[in-house]
Amino acid sequence: MDSPEVPSQSPDDSSEDRVGPVVTVRSIRTSDVSALRPILETWIRYPDTHALISEEITDVLNRAYEAAAKKGTSKYFVAETNEGQIAGMIGLQSPDYAILPLATTPQPIEMTNFYVDAELRNSGVGTTLFNMAASQALQAGFSEMIWNSGPRYRETAWGYYTHKFGEPIGVLKDYYGPTYDAPVWHFVLSRQ
Repeated sequence: MDSPEVPSQSPDDSSEDRVGPVVTVRSIRTSDVSALRPILETWIRYPDTHALISEEITDVLNRAYEAAAKKGTSKYFVAETNEGQIAGMIGLQSPDYAILPLATTPQPIEMTNFYVDAELRNSGVGTTLFNMAASQALQAGFSEMIWNSGPRYRETAWGYYTHKFGEPIGVLKDYYGPTYDAPVWHFVLSRQ
């Protein structure tokens, strides 16, 4: 799943006129990993105290580094502005056993670690990242992208996913611990 560098002026299927940064979406490089830390530190926090979840940030950075070093099967992409700023990331991996029964096609891939710089939200960077990941998944023979989102993203990612992809197709009960359910969305890939 090697990806070309794809420059984009934030394509979006909505009718809103957006003026955002021109970004290039490409496969992650090991040199990108440290630039992801501030983005992750914005989003990976305990919902009640807003304290950093350092262990999870380290885990995400390690997975991104392994993908950049071509270790394992996960694939990560980053969005980079014309000024060289890393603006976001998205990952693809084999589906977790718990999410697999919710897939609606025979060859799903799981989207993971989808984060955009908070200052660039609603600029089209997320859509551009998602579109590149979907294109790469389709080229690699996958038929569907599927993902969950934990409760701490109820006020942010859940609205984005529902707006873009409709209501969740299911819920993983207690996935992140007792009473911490995770809704699941999907996007069926097609060659149109």
